[in-house]
Amino acid sequence: LDIESPNISLLDQMHLLPTKTIPLSIDIEVNPENSQEFWVLQGSNYRLANKKLIALYKKSLQNKEAVESEKPVNQLQKLRVNQNKLELSSTLKMDNKYAYYYSTFGQDGRLYLSSTKLEWFISTQDKKPKNLLGNIGSKVWDTVSIGRIIALDTQTEKVQTIASGFGIYYHL
Repeated sequence: LDIESPNISLLDQMHLLPTKTIPLSIDIEVNPENSQEFWVLQGSNYRLANKKLIALYKKSLQNKEAVESEKPVNQLQKLRVNQNKLELSSTLKMDNKYAYYYSTFGQDGRLYLSSTKLEWFISTQDKKPKNLLGNIGSKVWDTVSIGRIIALDTQTEKVQTIASGFGIYYHL
């Protein structure tokens, strides 16, 4: 979108996941040092999840035979605006064991991402009240870190875990 003119107008558009039929966009962050460059975080969007959407994600994550168009992806895509046209610069595959929520640029120029382990969403364990505490205890025991914050160096695309632990990391 061109927001510098009095009338906001569409300059270009791009379908980042043309073969997918399920919602897979999570967050968009503009590079604070270059307004012509931005990062798109893609994956199952648990921020907007309702019961129906979570059921769809669970089904697609647990079903190894799922149709390709319904298989989720976890990735970051870097895009640039060049002469009013969108260009895909790079795609960085993210760890598929995590659900990603938010991204934000830090003062150090790195892109920070929050996430939790997906096994908390796709567990097939018994959810009956009498077994719930046992299941939660089992999950905590079996899980080294439930949530984490990672930092991406946008120049080198190297990823570093900044914090992890039993806290559920959600909003940055």
